[in-house]
Amino acid sequence: METSSTTRLPNEILFNILSHFCLHCQDHYNQDWDERPLRAIKPCREEQQPNAKSWYSIERNTLFAACLASKGLRDIAQPILYHEFVLGYGDSWKSDLYDWGGRLISFMQTLARRPELCRQVKVVYINTRLFTSNDEGKRATLLEAARALKIDLPAVWKQRASNILASEAEDWPEVYSIFLSTYLDESRDWTEKQERRLRRAMDQSPAPAWRWLNSELMAMLIAQTHAVQYFSIQGNRTWPTNGLPESSLRSLGVVNLPLKTLDLGIAANSLIELAPTLRTLNLHDYSGDLSAWDTELPNLKTLRITNDYLSANTLRRLLDACTGGLVAFEFEAYKRVAESPRCGFEDYENYTPAPPHMLRDSHFQPSDVIKILQKHKNTLRILHLDLTNREYRTKKIPLDVNLKDFSTLQHVFINAFQLLGSEENIEIEHEVLIRLLPRSIVSLVIHRENFRRRCRVKEALFALADSKSRSPDHFPFLKHVACNLRKRSTTVSSLRSLFEPVGVEFCTRVESLNKLKPYLSGHNGSSSLGFPVFDDSSDAEL
Repeated sequence: METSSTTRLPNEILFNILSHFCLHCQDHYNQDWDERPLRAIKPCREEQQPNAKSWYSIERNTLFAACLASKGLRDIAQPILYHEFVLGYGDSWKSDLYDWGGRLISFMQTLARRPELCRQVKVVYINTRLFTSNDEGKRATLLEAARALKIDLPAVWKQRASNILASEAEDWPEVYSIFLSTYLDESRDWTEKQERRLRRAMDQSPAPAWRWLNSELMAMLIAQTHAVQYFSIQGNRTWPTNGLPESSLRSLGVVNLPLKTLDLGIAANSLIELAPTLRTLNLHDYSGDLSAWDTELPNLKTLRITNDYLSANTLRRLLDACTGGLVAFEFEAYKRVAESPRCGFEDYENYTPAPPHMLRDSHFQPSDVIKILQKHKNTLRILHLDLTNREYRTKKIPLDVNLKDFSTLQHVFINAFQLLGSEENIEIEHEVLIRLLPRSIVSLVIHRENFRRRCRVKEALFALADSKSRSPDHFPFLKHVACNLRKRSTTVSSLRSLFEPVGVEFCTRVESLNKLKPYLSGHNGSSSLGFPVFDDSSDAEL
């Protein structure tokens, strides 16, 4: 029974009240955290404590309660409740009190039974803690969701099994075809050898079959949420080595997704290909093969790539695909978490192996980026190029390469060694910044990697400050310069005294994109299979 106080409130007022508990309705995901220069944003709430309830679940409980209070409130609250599925978003995953079990399955089952709610889902964030348990409920959920979409999933999987891509079967080729052709089959008509192999793939570590099943659940969720605008997938060993199978989405009839923002911590080229409306693409520790990329991304404006490795050819393919003109290109190079374990595999969980394509170093050079970005010189506003982890493999930007033609470029982040080189005996080019930067520059951030390079950076900064002091029209829009020099040094004091009279702030705080990015928070990592799976010798006798 509804209380008199709620019945007197118009639905519009109730909607506004309840939407306060939805991050999507509050336009949270569109907040521009990437303002330049990069600075830590003060959080709007206290840090999540492990012994406290998840702040996100507390806010969602209000919507759940409204759905249960009355039919009138449910009709208003339920569409808001299903605007997003982002359990563990932000730092809420740190709560030890949160029960992750069955959350994803329950959500997918509800969408299968209430198809009108599928259109309400706008934001999905997949934290890998959703897959902490392996159970047959995943199989039942897949079949139920497929029936709601009028898809004969066992038949679809069998068809896929007849034409398997090598990349999809990498984790255990002999068993992957068995998994696709028999796992959903009610008759379970398999040979003794097939059954034993499949059981091993599900029961024995590293259990690749559960990884395959997780990726199929993800493909089905994408097929269900056909109106989603923002999709985010955290990466680690929850997934197959090569992430989302290329054949899974297309086999479910997914041909076009209205995505605007996509965060990927796993390989999922097919997901990018099916999103022509994509405006922001964030790739973190991305293992997908982009070397043959040929799909246009006409609406992409922001491309962020962190903890990764790209050859010049791959970079060219990606940037050439952005036919509508990039506004921001941001890159931070791959970094190993630890060197290869020295004593067996006891440190395996903390070991990040180098990607296969890094065995022969062909990573792009800074000059490659500038040349390839020429196609975007009339639209690019942000260039963030952090190659800190590749200092001694990176060449100095040559004298004949600069950013002068980039008429809209306002914000540049760059390493000192890209400007000045890493060799000790190299000749210092004092006016490198004056030669390199465009007239439109507003902020410049230089990351200095070691103490020895302090003098080189200092001379370049003094030359820039002197040029600006003598001719204020030189770089007329420049407002901010940062370099991580020693905060209380005489060099910093001198630079401030030169920059401040001409309206330029100088500071020593330099932030990395990887540290400040709000997307794919928590533990991300490689999806490479932990150990190779070998058949036992008895298989050969069957």
